[in-house]
Amino acid sequence: MTLPRWCLILILALGACGGSRAGPAADPTLANLPPYTAADAALLDDRLSPEVFGTEVDSSDPVARRATLGDGIVRARIITVTRDSAGQAERFVVTLAPVPPALKGRDITEALSLSIPTTNPSFGFVKSFETELVGRSVIVIYKRFAENGEATLRWHIEADGPRVLQAIDRARIMGELRQ
Repeated sequence: MTLPRWCLILILALGACGGSRAGPAADPTLANLPPYTAADAALLDDRLSPEVFGTEVDSSDPVARRATLGDGIVRARIITVTRDSAGQAERFVVTLAPVPPALKGRDITEALSLSIPTTNPSFGFVKSFETELVGRSVIVIYKRFAENGEATLRWHIEADGPRVLQAIDRARIMGELRQ
């Protein structure tokens, strides 16, 4: 199953702070979306995990909680990392090619473009590892929220490795992941 076109547009149109926004008229299900709370922001923070860059992560990293919170989890390959310095603020656009099947939720078949502005804590890592990221396999966890009267897509990228996959499997075994 593939995501509806409107959802892909949300994913592809991620805004300057990393989240994607579409007005209520564009999203009739806005009333059904949960609000984006501080607890959600701690898990789906529009960042890349330091582990993606080869840095070890504390074993208490909340991958299973992220997996439980997310609407979808997909494996993807980073296909481009582009520096965009048009306008006032510099940013990177990381483009990913999803690799079906989805680990949770619906399969995504079109490329995802995620914005990493200078204000994002991952910006320095992306800048340092820009060319080395291309070709790397990652896990994308995402969820839609209602934020300031708009639908917003929030995400977190994890390394595609045993620790992350085991945490996702543990969440599935515990019945916390709804397919």
